[in-house]
Amino acid sequence: RGYGEQNLYDLVVELYVGEEKVDRYSTRFGIRTVELVTKGPETPNGKVFYFKINGVKVFVKGANWIPLDLLIGRITSEKYKRALEMMAEANHNAVRVWGGGLVEHDVFYDLCDELGIMVWQDFPYSTAYYPTHREFLELVRRETESIVKRLRNHPSIILWCGNNEIDWMMYEMGVEHRGHPVFYKVIPEVLKKLDPSRPYWPSSPWGGENPNSMEEGNRHNWYVWHRYQPIEEYEEDESRFITEFGFQSIPSEETLKKFLSPENLWPINEIWIYHYHTPWKMCYYIRDFGKPVTLRDYILLSQLVQAYALKTAIEHFRSRKFACGGCMYWNFNAPWPNMCWEVVDYFLDPKAAYFYVKKAYSPISLVFKKQSKSVDLYVVNDTLKEISGEIVLRLISFSGELCFEKKVEFKAEANSSQKVGSLALKEMPSVDMRDKVLLGLLYIGKKLVHENRLFFIKHSELVFPDTEIGINVAEKKVSEKGIRVDFVVKADKYSRLTYIKVINVDPINITYSDNYFDLYPGEEKRIRVIIKKNHGRILKVKYGSLNSPERVLKVEVY
Repeated sequence: RGYGEQNLYDLVVELYVGEEKVDRYSTRFGIRTVELVTKGPETPNGKVFYFKINGVKVFVKGANWIPLDLLIGRITSEKYKRALEMMAEANHNAVRVWGGGLVEHDVFYDLCDELGIMVWQDFPYSTAYYPTHREFLELVRRETESIVKRLRNHPSIILWCGNNEIDWMMYEMGVEHRGHPVFYKVIPEVLKKLDPSRPYWPSSPWGGENPNSMEEGNRHNWYVWHRYQPIEEYEEDESRFITEFGFQSIPSEETLKKFLSPENLWPINEIWIYHYHTPWKMCYYIRDFGKPVTLRDYILLSQLVQAYALKTAIEHFRSRKFACGGCMYWNFNAPWPNMCWEVVDYFLDPKAAYFYVKKAYSPISLVFKKQSKSVDLYVVNDTLKEISGEIVLRLISFSGELCFEKKVEFKAEANSSQKVGSLALKEMPSVDMRDKVLLGLLYIGKKLVHENRLFFIKHSELVFPDTEIGINVAEKKVSEKGIRVDFVVKADKYSRLTYIKVINVDPINITYSDNYFDLYPGEEKRIRVIIKKNHGRILKVKYGSLNSPERVLKVEVY
């Protein structure tokens, strides 16, 4: 995805005995090459992990996928289609089908083929020591043959992986697992016979003597969250490829009300924990971002922490492009109404992290890397052309005062990440940073291509002013396909984590061009909301931010 059209072809084979047609087979396929590169000059020890598709190095921008529903018979083609479209719209080019879930339905792989979403396919084994006796191995062989024969014509699949976390788990337990016949004999033999065109990786993570090493193979980073390391520790991760990392958050109030009774909405209680929220970990991290008093506070702050964590990690991994060959966060979707890892909840209502990830995965991105005495500027360029332009740096106050400005011209080679400049902290005036933000604007010609922001102190120490959000309808269009409404949103002072949500339409039918964004004083931001199908004459639109009250606007669409 991002490198051209997805050329797919239909093949029909008919078998005749004499004049009689006795059988017919049809399939769809694509033609492409895939290579997994594990040795190269991009790292000091010469060990790398990245893919070449049709000879082109491709940085994987992905997410982990789990079943769309625990009751798999309820999953519809419509939900598959919308979920994967949302993934593509948010600049993902890959998905990992996790070994603890399903080998997915055909429609999933058909859609990935069409959308250009590469698939890392785990076989269905996870976190257990599997039997090695002859009868079980024969079952494994037959199941593997069935899976491979069904899926091998899908060009979206770029790698078969033996299992999820088994080698790592056994290493931590001191149990020797390399050489296990399921993953080191049976599955590779089937693949060699039925599908030698794709690489095979025995486990995830897997690589060096320690399967979860940063220095070889792929890695899962759960030291942030599960082991309470600071979010900024992501910036010390030198993994060659990162296949799991993640952070929890709470879905919207509208989603919570669909599965929590009014008396269980707030405060946190055992029903929350049943729905897989872990408040002891969330509160450990949320304290650095604010003090939630109300349900709305907790929802917004938890979503902000998740969004910041994924943004921090993704920007770091992309800044190391091809020393790190890709990242796939945990996880994109939810299998039931819960309060957990996903960036898109069970009802396909996107959280703040969905939009942060969308920006972090932009084809051309500006990345800030804060050092002790400077801020380094990186430009990540996923296009296959050299780009050049200008980065405008502005230190502004939350009331709108411009405190400092600097312009940096840059060039970035095709398909690269490059340090293009640096801002020494001593260049900026010595001012109170509790109400300041560094804004970075990346221009190519006169076009604003990407923007980023950086606060210089802990979020909980920032002093955001009370502000009011103004919103009006700039344009609306109604057709047989649905409704399109363009809103213009603005604020008189800095507005943190500004959101706009249509609350009387099923989220599966709503697309937002952007959401959960910051507004600078005097800035006007245009947000397009597209609603598939017509859903009545009135839209109820909720809007607000972390430092402004929540209000509801009614929009008449007919």
